[in-house]
Amino acid sequence: MTKNNNEIIIMNKNVVLGFFGLLVALAANVHAATMAYNLDNVVWSDPGPEIINGNAAEVNVTVVTSDGKPFTLGNIAGADAINVTAKFTDDLGTQLDVTGDGVEDTFYGTETATAGTYTISINTSAQPGEYTLLLEAVAYNSTTGEVVDSANASIDTYIADPYWVTVFVDEGEEVSVANFKLKLESLTDRGALIVLNNQIDTVTPDSNGVMVRQVDLDGDGVATDWLFIESTDSGVAELKFYSKNNIIPDKISDEVSLESNTVKRNYWLKYRNRYRQVILWDKSPLSWIKSVDYYIIPSKNRNDWKVGWGRGQFGKATIVKRTTYFGIFTNEEKIYEGNIFGKNIKDDAISIKGKWAGTYAYIGNGYWEVLTGICEVKYPSYYEAKFKEAATVADLEFRGKIRSASSKEEINWDVLLSGG
Repeated sequence: MTKNNNEIIIMNKNVVLGFFGLLVALAANVHAATMAYNLDNVVWSDPGPEIINGNAAEVNVTVVTSDGKPFTLGNIAGADAINVTAKFTDDLGTQLDVTGDGVEDTFYGTETATAGTYTISINTSAQPGEYTLLLEAVAYNSTTGEVVDSANASIDTYIADPYWVTVFVDEGEEVSVANFKLKLESLTDRGALIVLNNQIDTVTPDSNGVMVRQVDLDGDGVATDWLFIESTDSGVAELKFYSKNNIIPDKISDEVSLESNTVKRNYWLKYRNRYRQVILWDKSPLSWIKSVDYYIIPSKNRNDWKVGWGRGQFGKATIVKRTTYFGIFTNEEKIYEGNIFGKNIKDDAISIKGKWAGTYAYIGNGYWEVLTGICEVKYPSYYEAKFKEAATVADLEFRGKIRSASSKEEINWDVLLSGG
C-alpha cells in the first residue's frame, strides 16, 4: 500500500512537472506586441475622448513587435498580412453598428511612411453615449490563418452630436428648443410622461436603463435628433437634446412673469463671448435702514464653461449677498460658488437655478464650450434687476463704502469679476 502511494505521488509529480514544462514552452511561443495610440479631431472631456458624429476622428496607432521592432511585415517572420483595426463594442463585448447602416462596423488602418505606425479614420453616425473603442493589430499568415504577433487596446469613448442643449425642468414645466416643445408631466424610475408638440407620449428606460428617444428638433419631418431624460440629485429633471444641426438660438431674450408679488425671470449669464452680471437691488420701504442686495457674477474664464458627455464643469458663477445698514456699513458673504446648472440655490426670499445650457463642440480645438447659459431667478417684486456687462469693478453699483467688522468675509471683487 505504501509503495503504491509513493508511485502515485511520483506520477503526480511527473504530471505537474510535465504540465509546467508545457506552460514554459507555450510561453516561449506567445507573442505580445505593444501598442500606443493617440486620437485627433475629437473633443476631450474629463471622462475621456468624444467622437463627434459627422466629423472624422483620426486614431494614430504605433505598434512594436514582441522583439522590439516596428510592427511591419519585414520584421515579422511567418506573417504575410497585417490588419490594424478599430471597432466599437458594448459592455458585453458585442461589436456595434455606429454608422447607421445596420452592419457592425470595422475601421481599417493604413500604414504611414513611418514603419509600424498606422492611421485609422473613424466617421460615426450613432446614438450619443458611452462606448468601448477596441483597437487591434494582428500579423498573420493568410494561408494557414496562424496569428504570428498581435496587440490590442481598449478605450472608454463617447460619441455625441456637435450641438448639445441641456435644460433643467420641474414636473409640469414646458420648454422650447428650436422648433420643438416639450412638457414634462412626470418622471419616475419606470419612465417619463411627456407632451411632445401637443402629443402625449412616454419614454421608458432601455436595456441599459437610459431614457432616450429620437425626435425631430428642426422640423424637417425626420426624427434624427436625440432626447435624453434623467433625474438629478437636486430634484429637477435633466433633458439633453443632441443634434447635428445648430439648435442654439442666435438671439436670446429674458422672459419675465409675475406671480402674486414674486417675479420669475429667465436671464442669460453667458452668450457666446459675452458675460453678464445680474444685480438684485433691494428697493423695499425700509431699505434705507437695512438693504439686502444680491450679485450674480459669471466667470469670464472659458475653461469654467466647458462640459463633457460624462458631466464635468458646466458653468461657474458666484453669488454674493451684501447686507448694508443705513447705506454705510456693509456685510459681504458668498452664498454660492461653482457650477450653477441644475442647482437650486435659495437664500431668504431669493431662489436661483441654472436652467439652460447650449453647448457646441470645438472639434479642432478639442473641447466643448457652453455658448449660452440661462438662469431662472425668483425674487420679491420690490427688487429691481440690474444687468451689467461690467469690464471693471467700477462698472458695478454698490451700496455702502465701509465694510462692517462683523462681515463674514471680504470679497476680492477684482478677481471675481475678471474670472481669475
